[in-house]
Amino acid sequence: MREDLVAAIDGGGTKTVFIIADSSGRILGMGKGGPVNALFVPEDTAVESVRSAAKGGLEQAGFEEMADGPLHLGAVYASVPGASRGIIEAGLSGLVSYDALKVEGDDHATFRGAFPEGYGVSVLAGTGSFAIGRSPDGKTLTAGGWGPLLGDEGSGYAIGLAGLRAVALASEGRCEATALTGMALEMFEVERARDIIRAGLVREKIAGFATSVSLAASQGDNIACRILADAGRDLGLLGGHILKGLGMLGQGCTVVLSGGVSRAGGALVNSFESTLKAIDESCVIAPPKLSPAGGALLLAYDLAAMELNASKMRTLMDCAAQVGELCSQA
Repeated sequence: MREDLVAAIDGGGTKTVFIIADSSGRILGMGKGGPVNALFVPEDTAVESVRSAAKGGLEQAGFEEMADGPLHLGAVYASVPGASRGIIEAGLSGLVSYDALKVEGDDHATFRGAFPEGYGVSVLAGTGSFAIGRSPDGKTLTAGGWGPLLGDEGSGYAIGLAGLRAVALASEGRCEATALTGMALEMFEVERARDIIRAGLVREKIAGFATSVSLAASQGDNIACRILADAGRDLGLLGGHILKGLGMLGQGCTVVLSGGVSRAGGALVNSFESTLKAIDESCVIAPPKLSPAGGALLLAYDLAAMELNASKMRTLMDCAAQVGELCSQA
């Protein structure tokens, strides 16, 4: 039994990460799996994603073969929107046991990673998007997270979809030519733009095209630059809504942008910042201290009632700097 160990699971519409750490703040191992959001993938796929990530993390930590049965942990915290407790339990079955397991959406882990101590506003943009904020008096407000049909403004999915729509319009001469056309034909392995609609347009693939939009924008493509600027505006409005709702306008509140989309390029980031500054000139825009996966790990320590003093927190932050998935820009 190793009750001095904790594990965190951070997953969504594209990937799942399993992290195992000890009570000193040392990160021992990390593994990755596929998508876990059961709103968009079959439940057995979600279970296998958790299992694959856990196996990888345990193997890296040196616990892949436990003669006495599953490795026992003090706690497991799972930040997994769209995944039930049953999915997590099934994915971990036979690999680990635990004193405590908590399964929540990704808003808590996102905020905890951005602000390990204190208050502020965090805007997360990955496959989907949402924002969460906490005021100095402890009031919390969230916005977004409505999924691809009703929301996810500024997300990887929204960017990828806008890019593919531009390809469709350009193919009929209804908008200017764009480098996105060639990128889309190559990514979806088709010869004509119209064939893209028969190329398996699942959510992850559409969101994956956001990388091509970012690349095209970096090469000066006008359409791609406009798409990223629109996404940045939408994310800025999301953060601004939280500032207003919590009554923190004019207080110099810190706002962070995290998730894969935060690395999409200057067009998006500049638009995000200018939109926020137009709403509240006093706000301070800064990178998060840890990624949502890092926030999930901190919540695992909380769940296990393992206090991280200043020395242990420094150890964790030093380890996080070496583990891409825990860094603020992971």
